[in-house]
Amino acid sequence: MMIRENNNWNGKYVIKRINAKTREVIKEEIIYNRILDTALNEMANALYDGSNDIVIGYLGVGTTTASIYNTTTSLGSETFRTAISVDSTVSNIGEVKNVFYILSTEAKFHVREMGIYAGSTATSTIGTGKLISIISWDSDRTIVDEEVQITRYDSFNRSTKVR
Repeated sequence: MMIRENNNWNGKYVIKRINAKTREVIKEEIIYNRILDTALNEMANALYDGSNDIVIGYLGVGTTTASIYNTTTSLGSETFRTAISVDSTVSNIGEVKNVFYILSTEAKFHVREMGIYAGSTATSTIGTGKLISIISWDSDRTIVDEEVQITRYDSFNRSTKVR
């Protein structure tokens, strides 16, 4: 008998740039992220002893173009943070959806990094919480009049693997 089941965790950011005056979507992009060691350890804790602390609460953006490593625990230069805008929802089997907004008057700098912060220590204060995923995202917001809607999907799926 051959079993073809294994679990994996995929994360992606769906980023919509929206004209602040007309509400028209200017651009939409999907960026897959790196799930960091901190997040994987928290998931293991959930199965091991139930002590996980990984509820998503904030999105941070910063100005650094540093390399991303599995062991990264903070953005290189977090400059702005926004709270989750819509309560988390289960949007599909094994999938959680979180929505964040950056208003046209916020984060008026050249954004180069973005990350999701979770846990009971995550607050509106920059640098708090557990960074669970990170992406590079290049957007010079100094001269644009646009809002940004970031929808974060975490998907826990079965994948095939011959054992």
